[in-house]
Amino acid sequence: MIKSRLWQHLAATARQDPALALLDSLPVPVCHFARAHRCRSFPGIASFGHDALAHRTYYGLRLHLCVTCPGVIAAATLAPADAADLALAPELLSDQRGWALADGAY
Repeated sequence: MIKSRLWQHLAATARQDPALALLDSLPVPVCHFARAHRCRSFPGIASFGHDALAHRTYYGLRLHLCVTCPGVIAAATLAPADAADLALAPELLSDQRGWALADGAY
């Protein structure tokens, strides 16, 4: 909670251009794939997802980011690995105005 408030304060005071936002996500594995069925980390949150860059399935979460120019993280959220990117876009863009660029999953 304190980290979140500090981050929001720093993002609000940083010089940024809210007219352009970039959206993307990246995998956050929580354990090795072979141990996924026994893994007790993040119960009820972690799930199986696909890492397109590594061309493999992983068990964990997915970090979704909204970045404004010149590289200020304006919004971030952790979601289950199998959550659709498009479903999280409204949450990431709630405080943005202007254009948003993202890949085809959004």
